[in-house]
Amino acid sequence: MGFDSIFDKGNDWHTNACLNFQSDMSHGYVYGYKKSADILVKKVKKTASEQDYLVYPIIFLYRHHIELLLKNVIQLGIQFYEETNDVPQHHRIKDLWNSVKGYHRKFTKSKNSKEIQFIDKIMDELCEIDADSMNFRYSKNREGIAPNQELLNINLEVFSDVICRISDELETFEFSIRAELELKWDRLQTSS
Repeated sequence: MGFDSIFDKGNDWHTNACLNFQSDMSHGYVYGYKKSADILVKKVKKTASEQDYLVYPIIFLYRHHIELLLKNVIQLGIQFYEETNDVPQHHRIKDLWNSVKGYHRKFTKSKNSKEIQFIDKIMDELCEIDADSMNFRYSKNREGIAPNQELLNINLEVFSDVICRISDELETFEFSIRAELELKWDRLQTSS
């Protein structure tokens, strides 16, 4: 093959990935991480092998998907409620979830639906194993200590199914607030 650069044109055009074809590519990031994890979980289920190696990227990819999805919803909430704050730049998923939960309660005028309670529980579980997105990226923390030493097993199929449920709930809220935001913008344009 003899490529000289990671950006050389390959022989198979099907392997060319298109980037930056929209002004906002956040969708590609949010769902790219999830799709990658889904593919890896399917591979583990199909081959019944390599799960002990693939667990780290799988958990990281799913967690990052949820983090980015939460940040998208926060951005929409900021726009919808015309707030001046910015989307947080940290990786603390519980803090991000608490912001989204606040928007959800304001938007839907409901307090603690079963969905919210379920997501709360899962966010707590995610925080137990990876509060700030480091434990499945690195084998040791800054102090040289391996993370999650007491955690011995994760069933990747169960983890995937639960994350997909949360993703579906958050995506539904994202689409709802996005649709209302577009209606709000349309009303503003027609009234001016």
